Amino acid sequence: MEVGCDKKIIKEVVNCILSHTDDEKFTPVSIEQKIVASADGMSDFDHFDLTSYRFFLRYSSPEKAREMILDKYEKAFSKIMPEAKNLVQAKYDAIKLLLKN
Repeated sequence: MEVGCDKKIIKEVVNCILSHTDDEKFTPVSIEQKIVASADGMSDFDHFDLTSYRFFLRYSSPEKAREMILDKYEKAFSKIMPEAKNLVQAKYDAIKLLLKN
């Protein structure tokens, strides 16, 4: 299907999508990739309740669920550009405080 878009733009969009994951093979390089990865990481902090619920259903042990939730939020926070970390810092600190034993 032809969409009439420059192949260079399509490649840049594909790279933004690939580099917003936790896969170390696709580290964000361009500013656009870093922005998409940051937005993805930041969005996790608005869904703590649903994320927690999902993890507590998935794991039979509350301790394992807590460990995996904390890991998810540590990864999410690490994806965020330094210039934007202050926007979610309070939520990140609260989550760590809540989940640490």
